[in-house]
Amino acid sequence: MNSQPPFLTGERIILRALTTDDASPDYLIWLNDPEVLRYRGPKAWPTTMADLKDFLGGLSGRTDLVLAIRESGTDRHVGNIALNNGR
Repeated sequence: MNSQPPFLTGERIILRALTTDDASPDYLIWLNDPEVLRYRGPKAWPTTMADLKDFLGGLSGRTDLVLAIRESGTDRHVGNIALNNGR
């Protein structure tokens, strides 16, 4: 479970910083599913758990805002959202 404080809390979801704590088998399945990656760029797969942890570990040095979307109540990680500078 991600121990970061919430960035934004809503009735149904919580947004919080995406960290290496979010590396999970479910997340890895998303990153290796062609349908999930259909509208995502870049489409670099297959992805390993080591790749995922490296990616998540590198987020703290970026200027982009990358957040985990979690269900309120269950804290289940259901997706991500990112705001970036367009570069």
